[in-house]
Amino acid sequence: MVLCEILDSPLNQAGLVGAVYMKADSGINIEVKPLQTVLWYFGPIAIYVVELFEKSCIRSKDSGEVLQVLKKPVEQHIPENAQIIGLSYSSEKVVDIEDYSSATKDDSDLVFMVGTMELGKVSKDYTTDYIS
Repeated sequence: MVLCEILDSPLNQAGLVGAVYMKADSGINIEVKPLQTVLWYFGPIAIYVVELFEKSCIRSKDSGEVLQVLKKPVEQHIPENAQIIGLSYSSEKVVDIEDYSSATKDDSDLVFMVGTMELGKVSKDYTTDYIS
């Protein structure tokens, strides 16, 4: 559901979301390329992810790759100018996303790290911030 919120957010609509990365319990890293032209709802995303595990990438007719399985380490796939933000409901730093994004440097991309695990949280090893 967090992925749906990010992809449907004003940040993404304004083109400010550089990428969304997820790490499954199995250790598989997934890159989601935000597209303003694609409507994201939980049902289709779940179908795409199942297909992704079978094919290693999902392509759109217009824009190329939408979802991609990444080879480790994920750090090699993150843009150099990115602010890497770990998301978790358990983070002690609760922010208003609009205020948070307003304070973002204009020359950097926002990269959200979203865990797909039932328990646990995104590692802080490669995040520049960790918010809820």
